[in-house]
Amino acid sequence: MASLSKAFTAVGNADGFSVNDKDSISYAITGTFVATVVLERTRDLQTWEPVLTKSTTATGTYTAEHPGGASSLYRWRCSAYTSGTVTCTQVDVASVIKTFLDASGAVIVSITEAGQDVTGALTVSGAGTFGGNVGITGTITSSGDAIIGGDVRVTGVVAANVTSIEKDSTGDILRCKCATANIPTGAGYAKGCILIATDGTDHTNTLFANIGNATTANFNAVTIAADV
Repeated sequence: MASLSKAFTAVGNADGFSVNDKDSISYAITGTFVATVVLERTRDLQTWEPVLTKSTTATGTYTAEHPGGASSLYRWRCSAYTSGTVTCTQVDVASVIKTFLDASGAVIVSITEAGQDVTGALTVSGAGTFGGNVGITGTITSSGDAIIGGDVRVTGVVAANVTSIEKDSTGDILRCKCATANIPTGAGYAKGCILIATDGTDHTNTLFANIGNATTANFNAVTIAADV
């Protein structure tokens, strides 16, 4: 489900939402108020039972447990109101489907409803085909072809306010972007590295190339042919 939110300024009920057995929802109770809100569920669409009661601001996660494994309908209800506005917000938390542990018990792979998280380096011995976005914060070593159908984002900022887009095999940046005021002069940018100026205004100040080296960058503007 998408994020749902209800602001109460009086006693009343929010719309119901369905939650599957073992699914988790992240909730937040916010605002300045004197009131009590209750998270309730129903199994027969007639009787509601409370599962959480809050009279102050709070955040947390609630994991549903339903006899028989069926889904149930939930809702927020303001059961008592004196003053202010109390806002109840909740959103699905991706449930963990499977985890893999190392010898010490630390999680190294976690498969959830949202996808797969790998802690540490990922070694791919064959071809890797990715149909969606790939966000890489660690190292991926591939001895075969990597065919990417979506965006590839390789994190690793060498200088403040400079975003790395692509690195070479030695770790030097091949492509990056930043505002012109932040164009770097330090180490970590391969010779010929392309820098995109995020505040460039025309064909003379949007693209820069490193004519220096990986020790000392020297980005010069590359003149692009003007529109015909």
